Order: sequence, then structure tokens, then C-alpha cells
Amino acid sequence: MTPAEQRTLLRGKGKIERIRQDLLTARGLTEEEAEVAAKVGLIDPDQKYWWTEAWQKGERAAEADRRAGRLLGPFATVEAFKEGMTTRSRSRV
Repeated sequence: MTPAEQRTLLRGKGKIERIRQDLLTARGLTEEEAEVAAKVGLIDPDQKYWWTEAWQKGERAAEADRRAGRLLGPFATVEAFKEGMTTRSRSRV
């Protein structure tokens, strides 16, 4: 690895650890950091997108919704899902 890649990897490792510890506040990797992390086997190359800041922004929003109780489910059956959706629709009116 080049010295620049080593520095990039060091930054990426720190971000990966923060994502694993606190998804809600951690920032994702740059494309360059994701590339180097995948190159050394730190993350799965097929999952690089998940670690990027663009993807993590959506993960943070979803996690905030989950923590605030703004999600429905899980549902054991399709019928339970339909009932949950019907109940939610009635409560919004």
C-alpha cells in the first residue's frame, strides 16, 4: 500500500468503528476510503456502497425513525400487514 492509501485506510477504520458503535451519529466512508477498506478486506467489496456517506445518511434517517417509533411491524402475515396499514390509515384521518 502507498503511504496515501495507508492514511486513507486509517481514516476509514475509524469511521467503520464509529458506524458499528453508533449508527445514528457516525459518518460514512468516502468512496476512496471504501475502496481501500475493501482492497484490504476490512469490508466486503460487494457491500462498499453500504459504508459510504451517501448510504449512511439514509441509514441514520431510518434509525431515527425506528428509535422514535415511527415504523410499523414486523408483521407475521400478509393479513396482519394489511390490518396494520388499514389501522394506520384510519388514525391519520
